[in-house]
This record gives sequence, structure tokens and C-alpha cells, in this order.
Amino acid sequence: MKKIRNVILCTIVLAIILLLTTTTNASNNLTVSDINVVVTNTKAELEWSKANDANGYQVYVDIPSIGYQYVGNVASNKVTIIGFEEGEIYGVKVRAYNENSASSTYSPEIRFKIGEDTQTSSELGTVKNIKAVSNGATGTIEWDKVTNADGYEIYASVQNSDYIDIGSTTSTKVRLIGMDENEVYSIKIKPYLTKSNEKVYGSFSDLAILKYEDEEEEYQELDRVTNLKSSINGDKATLTWNNVSNADGYEVLVQISGHDDATYTVSSNKITLTGFTAGYTYRTKVRAYEYVNGEKEYGAYSSTVSIKIEEEEETVDVDKVTGLKAKVDGTRAVISWNEVSDADGYQIELTKPGYSNTITYSTTGTSKTLTGVTDTDDDYTVRVRAYKNVNGERVYGDYSSKVYFRAEEEETDDVTVNKVTGLKVSMNGSKATVTWNKVSNADGYELSLNIPGTGPDSTYTTTGTSKTINGFTDKDSNYSIRVRAYKTVNGEKVYGDYSTRVYFKNNETSDEENESDVTVSKVTGLDVDMDGNIARFTWNRVSNADGYELVVTDPQKGDTTYKMTTTYANVTGIRYTSSNFTAKVRAYKTVDGKKVYGSYSSKVSFRNTDKDDTDGKDELSKVTGLRATRNGTSATFRWNSVSGASGYEIVLEIPGYGEAKYTVTGTNKTMSGFTTTRYPYTIKVRAFGYINGRKVYSDYSSEVEF
Repeated sequence: MKKIRNVILCTIVLAIILLLTTTTNASNNLTVSDINVVVTNTKAELEWSKANDANGYQVYVDIPSIGYQYVGNVASNKVTIIGFEEGEIYGVKVRAYNENSASSTYSPEIRFKIGEDTQTSSELGTVKNIKAVSNGATGTIEWDKVTNADGYEIYASVQNSDYIDIGSTTSTKVRLIGMDENEVYSIKIKPYLTKSNEKVYGSFSDLAILKYEDEEEEYQELDRVTNLKSSINGDKATLTWNNVSNADGYEVLVQISGHDDATYTVSSNKITLTGFTAGYTYRTKVRAYEYVNGEKEYGAYSSTVSIKIEEEEETVDVDKVTGLKAKVDGTRAVISWNEVSDADGYQIELTKPGYSNTITYSTTGTSKTLTGVTDTDDDYTVRVRAYKNVNGERVYGDYSSKVYFRAEEEETDDVTVNKVTGLKVSMNGSKATVTWNKVSNADGYELSLNIPGTGPDSTYTTTGTSKTINGFTDKDSNYSIRVRAYKTVNGEKVYGDYSTRVYFKNNETSDEENESDVTVSKVTGLDVDMDGNIARFTWNRVSNADGYELVVTDPQKGDTTYKMTTTYANVTGIRYTSSNFTAKVRAYKTVDGKKVYGSYSSKVSFRNTDKDDTDGKDELSKVTGLRATRNGTSATFRWNSVSGASGYEIVLEIPGYGEAKYTVTGTNKTMSGFTTTRYPYTIKVRAFGYINGRKVYSDYSSEVEF
């Protein structure tokens, strides 16, 4: 199913010929008021009214049995679309958008049939309220008049045959005679007007159904479809079921999670479906229908049957690695091999002398450098195999033949390490960046730093040709540094000569404010107002302050400090006590990363005099009265308010996906997207509030399913 839809949509999308031009006028009006379609063979040429201030247009096509699909953007107000299927009826609508990503409402919808060379315009409305009444072999069809229409063309289909033009009329009522027994007639109407001696059409009406009727009988509801079975052959599934008495046909529903449902209509009790995607589970069910007074009446759906096309295991052969070699250079071994066609990577297995366990490495190239090869008496062993990633797993080929190697002894006397040159120091305040020229055979470098008055030099080791060192804060001292290169031979370092020593100082200059020059005034005007167990503090602003520290002293628990940048604070949870709480506040300014404080304000005393306002008041009540109201794919949740709550946390359990959480301040929430009908959703709610700056939750409500 999914594959069928993708093929149809891709065919249309890839066939769009973009006529890129520039739009004119710049205003906020993005309305597209009308749309016209000219059909020639299987090609449709669309043109619509320009929208002021539009940067482009989005085109949507209504594909039979699938629905509207987005197929692309155009900059102009016209486009040509090819790739439609002859005989099918399609719908088209567009909407404009501007550079701010604002979109208009959709244009009027226009419908047209491929294979009929016609011009269709949304200037003509759709025929509405089409009605059909059968009387024996005669049927009457009526509809509402369409403004601007010069006339109407009538099309009929017998027993699901192709529609044919059976005539036109300027009236809004026609009679069909000569209907045969047991045949169903489908009728649709489209209006037209005449321009320059050519007909311009509106969209087709809905279908009206006529069926030979001897006399009106009491309708007997159709039986439920039974014994639905599926038989899978490759990527095809054949469904069969028992016939239902009096049924004119059957409707087959195919569902897959996360996608629109697909429906198929057949006259027999069998259908073969293709295009299933392997690994996905599809659910199918069938119901019967019959025509009663031109309308389809349905029986109940059958039980659901699942269809799943199993994925075919891909057989992959990965060739054996050949040409494995090992080249040793001191304590390094370079392993290389021939490339294996189609391989995604290689796995190297190394065995060290004296160890039974192996070490494995992975690489996507055809070589690997191994370091730490130090054993000169016993052999290292290495082998390599290729792999390919298939369905998220590795498929390996055979290992190569083993290759043996050992470390080569290198005479220390034969190694010469050159002297480091080009040593430079670049200062940035108290930070020094040291650089030098690379020494060709060096494995690393040793830096020797002299800090006056601190004793022996400090040493640093690096493998690169630069090093950044912090902490040079003394602006009066001459620091100095020198560097030498080294090479590791048989586990020992062989050094070259030191570079020339370079001297440097801390060159930091700053016009920032010195801490000793900063004065922060004392806070004045501290006042407190009690509200139950809440103390509300205010004070006067200090001109150069960056913030304030409020110290509240509980007579039984001691001091608590609160920091803020405002000149007010609310402290909750003030317990009832016979002794007074006290508070004081001071301002601060941040200078060179440190806080410089002013003096504390005068203290204020206060207490909670309400004996009923105890610590128990800090606890929030459990949410009650939770209920859910479902409306299609939307749901509205409501619950009772909790005293003292600052907000509520909603926990939604989505079948097959887990929990999702939402936070609201009110006592209701409306959400959409509830498409699953097989399993119930579950919701619960809890309240939360803030006590002394800490978020406190109530117990969850009872869970509600919907």
C-alpha cells in the first residue's frame, strides 16, 4: 500500500514543469481567488489569479484513493503537470506564501478528468445537493442551480463501467428512463458556460445512485462479513470472505499505523492486493453494502486480519582479504592489504607475544598503523578480514593468512635528534603561547620553564610544536623558557640540544575598575509585609549594584540567604512561632570576577501569627475531578483547581510510544492527533507550586482512559 502511494505521488511530482518567473506587487494580501485547468490528453495546464506580495505558490493534487498530496512549489501563477492516469478524476488547489513563511488559505478547489480535452474553471461553482429518486425503470435526478452556468452535462456509469456523456440540459432536473433490473446507475453532473464559442467547465458533482425499484420495501440490514482470511504470496495478499446475502458489493479497509487508511471496492468476495512494504503490519477488515434509494447502506465490519510481508534476507558474500603485509619501523608496525570489492570496512586481529587474548581494531581503509611494538624476541601475529553492513549488522568474510612480525632493535648511538629552532613566545595578559619549528624525526618535545625565585625549572611535555601556559601574573619578573626535541628508542628517550632560551613578561594592561576603588552603598528602606505564611520584602535601589543578598534568620533554624537582582523578594513557608524572624539585605557589585559588598541594611523583625498556617500548608492537595472529552482526533481535559498551585503537569501515556509531559497554568488543556482507536490513551495530572524557591509537586490524580 505504502509503495503504491509513493509511486503515484513521485510520478506526478517528478513530472512538474516549473515555469519560474517573478511575482509583482508587495502587500499583505495573499488571497488566490480563482483557478483554471486546461486538459489535453494526460497533461493538465493550471493557471490561477496572482496573489499580491506572494513569493511563490504551493501546489496540492487530490490523487484517487489517496487524497490531497503536496507536490511542489512554483514562483509563477501557472504550472503544467503531466504523469496523470487516463480516465481518473483529479482535484487541484493552491495557496500562496511570502518571504515571512506566511501562507494564504487554499484557492477554490477544481476537479477535472484526464483523457477529456476540456477547460475547467473555479468561476463556476460545484453542483450541490444532487438527489436521485427511482421509480421502477425510471429515475429522476435534481440539483441546485449553479450561478453563471449556461447549462449542465450529464455523465452516467452502469455497474462501475466507464462514465459516458449522455446529454446536456439547461434545466436543473432530468429524467432517466429504461433502467434494467438489478443494475446500478451512477450519475454525476458538471456545469459549463460558453466563452468565445467554447465550453468552460466547473467541477463534477458528487455521485447520485439510481437502481431499478419495483416498490419500496422495508430495509433489512445487511449481515456482517464473516470468515475473512488472507493468503500471502511474495508481496501479494489475497483476501477472501463469505458472501453476504443481498449485498451489491464490498468495501475493503486497509490500515497501517501512522498513515491514512486505504479503501477498495469490489463486487465479489475476493480481492488481491499488492505493493505492501516488507516488515510492516497492515490490518484489514471488510464490510458489505447495498444501494437503497440511491444511497449505500453498509453492514458491520468483519473481524480484523493482519497482513505482514516478511523481509527477505539478503545473501551477501564478502571476499577473503589478500596481500597482507607488516612493515616495522622501530616501535611502529604499518599493516596493509589489498582492497576487497564492496567491503564497508575491515577488522584487524592482533595477538601480542605472551598473551592468549586478541586485540581487534576496525578501519575503513586498507592500512593501519600499530604502535607500542616493543618485543624484539617474540613474534606478534596479525590477520585481517573484510565486512559489509547488511540491515544494521556486519557480515564478515574469511580471515586473511596470518602475518608475523617483531620489533626491530634500534641502536641509540645511531639516533640523532636535531636542536629546536624558531622558539617564540606570544603573551596575552597572564597567558603565554610558545611555538617552535618541527624537528623531522622527533616523537615529542620537552619545555623547560624558569620562574624567578621558585627554584628548579618546571618541565612540560607535548607531541606538537606549540604549548599554551597560564598563570604568569607577576608583571615585574622576567620569565624564560627553552625547548628540546626527543625520540623514543627501545623504550628510552634520546634528546636533542635545547633551543636558545627566550625571555618574556606579563604585558597585561587593564582599565577595569580596581576592587579597592569600588564603593557599594548600604541598602536603605528595607520593609516587610506578611501575607499568611509569605513574607514580602522591598528596599531602595543602590545605584551601582549588580545584585542583592537577603539574609532571613529563623529563630529555630538559623540563617538562609537569597540572591536576586531585583529590589523585592517573596519568601514563603514562614512558620508560626512565638519568636520573631529577622531579615537584612546588602548590595554587591562584581569587579574582576569578585563580588564587592556594601554594608547590611538595618534589620527588620516579623513573624507569622496564624497558628493554623503551619508547615502542613506547604503541601499541595491531590488533583481531583479529572475528566476527558473526546471529539474525533481531539480531546479536552479538565480538572478541579488546587489551592496554592502555580501550575499543573499533565502526563499522557500514548499506546506504543510511552509518556509525554505538558505543563499548563490553567485547569484545562485541549490536544489533537489522537488517531489510535485500538488501544486507549491514559492521562493523569498533578499540581506544582514554589516554596522558598523550590518546586513542590502534589500527588497525581487518578488515571483516566479515553
